[in-house]
Amino acid sequence: MFRLNDLLEVPMTGDFDFKHLQNIHYFLFQDLYAWAGEVRTVDIAKTNLFCKVQFIYVQAEAIFGKLAKEQCLSELPRDIFVKKLAFYCDYRKMEVLFARAIQ
Repeated sequence: MFRLNDLLEVPMTGDFDFKHLQNIHYFLFQDLYAWAGEVRTVDIAKTNLFCKVQFIYVQAEAIFGKLAKEQCLSELPRDIFVKKLAFYCDYRKMEVLFARAIQ
């Protein structure tokens, strides 16, 4: 919680790419998980299988490539911005990159 407040007060600079997301993940969860900021190395599922490990970098490249082509959603009308932001903030897109199986 406190790290999130720190991040909100002083945003982490970066290129809004996969590495930037990894750095944010590390910053937020470094006190909780030894693997914070690392891409998972095992396939996991809840009710459905998340993105298979072998495709994580391909999917991340597709997601962040699309975001880059959309100029990180800058200068869009509010209604379009909100719709596109919802697409990128869908937790299932990013959660699957980092989530680990608890053993």
